Amino acid sequence: MFAIMLDLDNFKNINDQFGHAVGDSALVKMAELLRQACKGGDDFIGRMGGDEFIVVGERRETAEIKQLMNKIYASCLAYNKRKQAEYFLLPSMGYSVFENEDKMDTFLATADQVMYRNKQEKKLAR
Repeated sequence: MFAIMLDLDNFKNINDQFGHAVGDSALVKMAELLRQACKGGDDFIGRMGGDEFIVVGERRETAEIKQLMNKIYASCLAYNKRKQAEYFLLPSMGYSVFENEDKMDTFLATADQVMYRNKQEKKLAR
């Protein structure tokens, strides 16, 4: 089993600049993009709260998980390129694979830590 944690980059700016109704629409759009990227699979998609989402499924190979993450990111880039909204949707992502010795909280915490590392790396790259 794997988990991908996602957090939308600059989501606070969407709410601050365009209002909470537009922010809510951005969350709905992100959920749609996740459904499209995960289409055809048995992956579970959920909202953790705020602008954080989770995808959970049955993949063990790192390459398959990274391929799904790339698909999610590409879906966001394609959406942004079409300029259908006045904001951009880009997620920071991290993943973990459930190992036999893991507990649910450490499994999810690992994905969350990797996601926040990805977010920090993006901030430093700007």
